[in-house]
Amino acid sequence: MADLNTQRDRELAQKVLSSPLDFPHIFKVWLTSWLESNPPRFLASQLQGYYPLVPTSAFAGGDVTSTSSTYESLSGGPEITELEAGQYLVLFGATMTIYSASDKHAFAQPRFNGASLSNDDNAAQYEQETSTSSGSGTSVMRAIVASVDLTDNTVELQYRRDGGTAHFKNRWLITLRTGNV
Repeated sequence: MADLNTQRDRELAQKVLSSPLDFPHIFKVWLTSWLESNPPRFLASQLQGYYPLVPTSAFAGGDVTSTSSTYESLSGGPEITELEAGQYLVLFGATMTIYSASDKHAFAQPRFNGASLSNDDNAAQYEQETSTSSGSGTSVMRAIVASVDLTDNTVELQYRRDGGTAHFKNRWLITLRTGNV
């Protein structure tokens, strides 16, 4: 490597290194080839703003019934705890069956940190079975984007119906952190 002891050498190095566009073409070709065969190694976590997209999931398989017209927890959840503050893609669903003599509906919706729920983010089943025997039900799912700003967050799937008896089975919940709040 050349010594940069003289003023002329320092000025030349500063000129060449100050603008990559001024590098000689042969050097740019060599550098491109060298970087392609020797890619820099660094951890993705060293990139500012990088968040690993690691999903968290929960599942409850059993058939559980509800006659509640307000959102409630059902045995087995599902529930995901200890979520960090951030923005999440939340996917959820269940196999739902409603037994009623008239058109009624079954609903599932995620609840964050015990907050009250509206019907804005629910997955709904609009089909009915008129008998009381176990029907096949309808599998429904939905994806929403939600932000939570506490350090230890919980999301739990809640259920309700607007008449008759609703059956919920194969209930699932997936969260995928996509960024900061």
